[in-house]
Amino acid sequence: MNENDEETRFNPLLAILIALFGSTSWLGVNAFWVEMSVHTQTLPEGWHLGSILTIIIQISSIPALIYTLLDHKNRIKISTAPIIELALVIVAIAILLVGHFNDFTVEIGGSKRSIVVYICMFFVGSVSILSDVLFIPYMKNLPAAYFQAFFVGLGMSALMPSIFSIIQGASSYECVVVPGEAQRPPRFIAPLFTVEVFYFIVFCWYCIGLVAFILIHHKRRWIFNVWPERLTWRIGSAGYHDNKEAVATKTWNGRSDVLLLTMIAIVYSLISVLMPSIQSYVALPYSPQTYSWSLTLCAIIQPVGSFISFFAPLRKIPLMVVTCCLTVLSAMFCLTLAFQSPSPWLVGTTAGSVSVILLTMTVFGLGCYTRSVIFEYIQSSSPSPAATHRRLLYAGLVGQAGTVVGTIFVFPAVNIFNLFKSAPSC
Repeated sequence: MNENDEETRFNPLLAILIALFGSTSWLGVNAFWVEMSVHTQTLPEGWHLGSILTIIIQISSIPALIYTLLDHKNRIKISTAPIIELALVIVAIAILLVGHFNDFTVEIGGSKRSIVVYICMFFVGSVSILSDVLFIPYMKNLPAAYFQAFFVGLGMSALMPSIFSIIQGASSYECVVVPGEAQRPPRFIAPLFTVEVFYFIVFCWYCIGLVAFILIHHKRRWIFNVWPERLTWRIGSAGYHDNKEAVATKTWNGRSDVLLLTMIAIVYSLISVLMPSIQSYVALPYSPQTYSWSLTLCAIIQPVGSFISFFAPLRKIPLMVVTCCLTVLSAMFCLTLAFQSPSPWLVGTTAGSVSVILLTMTVFGLGCYTRSVIFEYIQSSSPSPAATHRRLLYAGLVGQAGTVVGTIFVFPAVNIFNLFKSAPSC
């Protein structure tokens, strides 16, 4: 297979490798979140650990801001590939250290603090946020047909830790009957395997993602040679962009791009900040099983939403506005239910449980679909090939800005003003 065929024929093996690479983007942060129920039982911070982690993740956006500034000033003189490889090595080591030294504490201000967790999760968060301004812009080096494969992987970064956690049984508990008391306290069941094993599995997944990226960047010819040509199909012109005649110095297309960036910020704030923060208030009042199914199916629907965008892309901005508005409306409905906790509409009914599961799935599924099609449109509508990197870089940065703004509002509402009331676990 000649070099031109690598650009004009779709190779499923390359798409799978891109998805594996994309799955490393937010893998570590999502892994820590799904393991939170175990950590809160063993670490001195208890249930305050989630709030602390939220702050650490926002602080870890500093390296991404520095990288973006240096890139904007054209101060980065090396290829992005070695930076990505180094980032994946760092995050893999950091997540391994979380598993082995998460119980190491230091007394600070009269209280014990899980200092190793703080430091390691800073590096994990840094790489995760960097992925939006480093991994996504790298995709400009590949034919546009593979672009959505990365976002399928981005969804997998939430799915895979959830699968590991389900197998582990990290959040499994039983309600204990205490004689003479009306309330039944939860008693967590010992997990199938330890925290160390869980994070070692995540470490191995990072290694798989690193190998996938090395093959993508350094061995692309080998990928096409090893995969049967009869199992590939033509994807049209080898061109990466629709308009190569535009002036190279132009980066944006005016108001339409402002609208696209605004929608990216909104979607990021909803699926990365608001929904993870209020999902327990939305679903747990109906039953622990409802909450468990909501978490599991929402993790599954994220890569599915990105996968659907591969077969059903949107080419018109008004349609993207529609899907974004539907995502916002669904999220606002969830927010209304969260404010009503612990006694929301249809509580204690099967219809209520099914409805809330479908509602939360709609937010994550539509949100991931909208995010994928907008990024694909930002890439394909680039005024020039030279502008593609900047467009994807700033789009990723705007997404992170959306999460920061979302955190500024959601964090105090949940953790300081206590606007939401928790439902009892049993």
